[in-house]
Amino acid sequence: MSSISSLPADIVAWLSEQEELSGIRFMTEYPPEKKAVPLKSAIVAVGLDEVKIEDSFSDDGTGVLVENEYCRLATMKIKLAIHIPFSEGGAKCHDVFSNVIDCLTFASDLNIIDSGCTDVTADRDTDALVLNAWINVCADFCPAVSSSLNFQSFMDKELLCGSHISDSVIHVTQEDKTHWN
Repeated sequence: MSSISSLPADIVAWLSEQEELSGIRFMTEYPPEKKAVPLKSAIVAVGLDEVKIEDSFSDDGTGVLVENEYCRLATMKIKLAIHIPFSEGGAKCHDVFSNVIDCLTFASDLNIIDSGCTDVTADRDTDALVLNAWINVCADFCPAVSSSLNFQSFMDKELLCGSHISDSVIHVTQEDKTHWN
């Protein structure tokens, strides 16, 4: 599920391209680069906080839930650390948060369940005000449907050897097959 691990970098790339957010610098959390101290402009660091993957179910039309055999439902908590220079004040943290969340909610393809933030705090190490925020995103992953690749984990759940798959007689006779079926 490399699409999950690459999600923060994908979000950073997408947000960086949005014209209405041009005054904000986006990066993945803990990048291997030096940052200006004291901070000179707004920075939003994007990372993964929690990931939960479970079986996916759908309604069969009669109100009964049926498991989507090859699909999984992922719920991910994406964390946003919004850093603002002291000179711009705490209200700027909430402005940046609102602008980023509005852009992700109304202009992206992300299925955002909810979002929120904590209090504004001061970080003396970076001489910045910090607002920790999050978005919860839900996504269906159905690689057997969306890919032409042969995923071994999406093959039939029965334990089969080559003779069973190719219907040839290597160590199982036709009489054995008839008896078992």
